[in-house]
Amino acid sequence: MKPSITGIDFSQLSAAERLLLAQELLDSVFDDVAPATLSQPQIDELHRRREEMLSGKIQGVPWDEVRSSLLDPQ
Repeated sequence: MKPSITGIDFSQLSAAERLLLAQELLDSVFDDVAPATLSQPQIDELHRRREEMLSGKIQGVPWDEVRSSLLDPQ
């Protein structure tokens, strides 16, 4: 394994231990970040859109189609 920025050789850890370490690192980052706060109009808009989707008034687009349209706009 090539050296990391910390100089710690992670190759001695099992895959499960590395995943746990990664999760702990992510958790430590998100502990320092304040959660996003939505305004009441934003919450109302999310509820409106959800109701439209659940009622069938609007339909989503599969991710593959969205990705294709973004990568190859015509």
